[in-house]
Amino acid sequence: MSTGAAVNGNKGWSGYALSKAALNMLARLYAHEFPQTHITAVAPGIIDTAMMDHLCGEADSEAFPALERLRRARGTEAMPGPRDAARRLLSVLPRLRDWPSGSFVDIRQILAPELYASLYGKRQSITPA
Repeated sequence: MSTGAAVNGNKGWSGYALSKAALNMLARLYAHEFPQTHITAVAPGIIDTAMMDHLCGEADSEAFPALERLRRARGTEAMPGPRDAARRLLSVLPRLRDWPSGSFVDIRQILAPELYASLYGKRQSITPA
């Protein structure tokens, strides 16, 4: 399970982002080492969990400027609870094979490309290679 933090490079998220970026690279390397297996580093999008309780309530937005985006998303469709997030993830699993093995795929690119683009403030390519 990956995260957008692995590719965004937001201030304050270094340890978390680096660990997830390493996971993305591990998926890419394993795709070469195990060509008979399809491997995808999947980002489920932001999910309203206990971690969000801390981030949206207590964490310092000066130290973590990206928190404002999370705080705006909380309580909206952009940040589902765990059950809804699991349903969303299950719904896209068959489509992950549309991307090459070893890819990083944020499921919001599939389910809600306009929302994904608005959350990140830019257009992202959603076409699998």
